Amino acid sequence: MTKNSRNEDILKKQPICKIDSIQQLKTKKINNQQTSFYFVQFHNGVIIELEKKYLTILQLMTGEFTVREICQQFKVKYESDELLENIEEEVSDFVQDLSVDQLIWFAGEKQPNEITSKRELIEMVNLFKLFKKKRLNKLTDIFISLKIVSLWMVLLILGLTIASIILFLISGGIKWGDNFVDSMLGILNLKSYLIGGSYTLTLAFNWLIILPLGTWHELGHATFNRKGGAQKTFIGIGIYLLSPIFYTNIDESRMFSLKEKIAVNLGGIYFQLFPTIICAFLFPFTQGIIQDMLRYFVLFSLGSIVFNLNPLFMSDGYWVIEEITGISNLRWEAFRYYKTRTFSFPYEKGEKWMIRIYGLLSVLNTIFLVGLTLGFLTNSLVTIILRFLEASSIEVLLVVDTMISVLSFGYFVYVMIRNFLTRKQLKNQ
Repeated sequence: MTKNSRNEDILKKQPICKIDSIQQLKTKKINNQQTSFYFVQFHNGVIIELEKKYLTILQLMTGEFTVREICQQFKVKYESDELLENIEEEVSDFVQDLSVDQLIWFAGEKQPNEITSKRELIEMVNLFKLFKKKRLNKLTDIFISLKIVSLWMVLLILGLTIASIILFLISGGIKWGDNFVDSMLGILNLKSYLIGGSYTLTLAFNWLIILPLGTWHELGHATFNRKGGAQKTFIGIGIYLLSPIFYTNIDESRMFSLKEKIAVNLGGIYFQLFPTIICAFLFPFTQGIIQDMLRYFVLFSLGSIVFNLNPLFMSDGYWVIEEITGISNLRWEAFRYYKTRTFSFPYEKGEKWMIRIYGLLSVLNTIFLVGLTLGFLTNSLVTIILRFLEASSIEVLLVVDTMISVLSFGYFVYVMIRNFLTRKQLKNQ
């Protein structure tokens, strides 16, 4: 189906959109005119940033009007000199994108289910809430009263972090290899730092620290969010690509100042520094299995912090970059540009280059990590096979962990291929 015939088909449909909330965000000069931008929250909880004209189009999607009728009303409302054909083409593309992401539907169709839509967009299954609003507000109020999030405490913790890491390094916290690359690969593959020489102990300890460390990290986000005045924060746990994931609802922070937003996004990393500092300082004064556990915890925590700071993932560092640049949906914009060679609305020259560079780096980052993951999985599988052939004892947890990693990686590849084919199919309908 050609683009013209596809647009003609869309123009005859009656789109329906349910908006939960609208918040004015900022004004920006486009083509020498001040244009307002808004955060729009859809029925399934997804929030996107739109300029005023697109918000107007959304508000006309009641199911009563066809897309062509919406275009005609839009032209009259804005007294636009633009040709109706051009407006219809732009609005058709906008409607098509929203439909693919299941943010709208058409008259006669079933409304997208909330959970299905979220899973389609982020592939996460929510399990339960660890802390609900009332209990979490009380807990974070205690942290705030203890001045944990005050400026002088933040500076103190940063200083202690540097000191503890230096002490950890000079005390033999890292096992240096023959060269720098081997040493870094050893750190990335923490199974090289076996606790008591046992895969079973190492993997058991690894899974044991995930829940408390993940919860403590999210408490950091929640505390800074509460300090900014949020009332509806909660912490939950879900499954993402067969692995546990923790998350905090910080939607209210969208209306905070830039400094407060950055503090909220980095709050989890800041809280994570507390146990890391303690373990790093204790490391030189211990021996045996206890020292192995402390070393593993410090490296695991620092690795998690570096991962979260990486803006090329949808992690804490990414949201900080979004706030600093002011480009909402930066990752989506970058991938959209490389697929269509167009932007969703007129960005400034510097912002366009930021989007281009971010997209390129994201692709390279993904290729590197896929290669690295394949290398580690291959190494684990070879270890298991060699032990089996040598009739050596194979530790059950090593096999289980490797199988989970293989399934998780395989599911990741499946999701990427499925989403690509689904979007391509929907685009061609």
